[in-house]
Amino acid sequence: MRMQAWDSAVTIRAMRIQTRRTTWKSWWTDRRSWSNACVGISEKLALEALRCADWNVESAIEMFYSGDIPSLRPVVDLKALETLYKRYRDKHQDLILAEGVGQFCDDLDVDPSDVVMLVLSYHLKAQTMCEYTHEEFVNGLAKLGLDSIEKIKDRIPKMRAELEDPSTFREIYAYAFLFSREKGQKSVMLDVAIEMWRLLFTDGRWPLLEDWCTFLQTYHNKAVSRDTWLQLLEFVKLGDDLSSYDPSGAWPFLIDEFVEHKQARATGT
Repeated sequence: MRMQAWDSAVTIRAMRIQTRRTTWKSWWTDRRSWSNACVGISEKLALEALRCADWNVESAIEMFYSGDIPSLRPVVDLKALETLYKRYRDKHQDLILAEGVGQFCDDLDVDPSDVVMLVLSYHLKAQTMCEYTHEEFVNGLAKLGLDSIEKIKDRIPKMRAELEDPSTFREIYAYAFLFSREKGQKSVMLDVAIEMWRLLFTDGRWPLLEDWCTFLQTYHNKAVSRDTWLQLLEFVKLGDDLSSYDPSGAWPFLIDEFVEHKQARATGT
């Protein structure tokens, strides 16, 4: 009986090893599907990612992109980050609140309304505007490999450049909606949404921006839903030429109304 049990255990172990090897070979063979975004990835690093993800390919890819693989994590001075957090932390709560954020911006020589602070907050995964938790601030900066004001300052130009990448801009734009909501609310207050749009669509990125804002203030004057927020980014791609706008498309009612308003004004009706 003992011999049979031993043989069974060995067989199961061998099957597990073979399964892992098969998974590894399959993943390594197909890794070109994502290695273009990870130029220079080595077999050693790929294997480490799989081990950390318990041999789950999708989890390994996610860990690679998020930098959660131990060997990819930048070396930072956690004590320095704790000191930095304490510098801005509120006296009565274990949070960095508006006053602390303002001081943080002063130290960075950045205006609090500068869009780069939105990009930084996106990287820190901050959940609330003008507020950073200990985890968001310390862990977020640690993942970025930033443990001093000087290093954060040096990273600012790169963060600004991220807004020029369409894919990253889309992610930051979607994040901005969640970031702008008041706690417990599903929508964003109109005045906040307008200021955020003005922040994101700067330098003439969308010629109809002010027309849109004026239309909302005049005819809508209500909070902005997530659907309207997200679909607007697709609408912005039309620029100022609405001739290609398809009213039968799955546009939010608010955007349909805006287009009708613009067309009516153009024809004088």
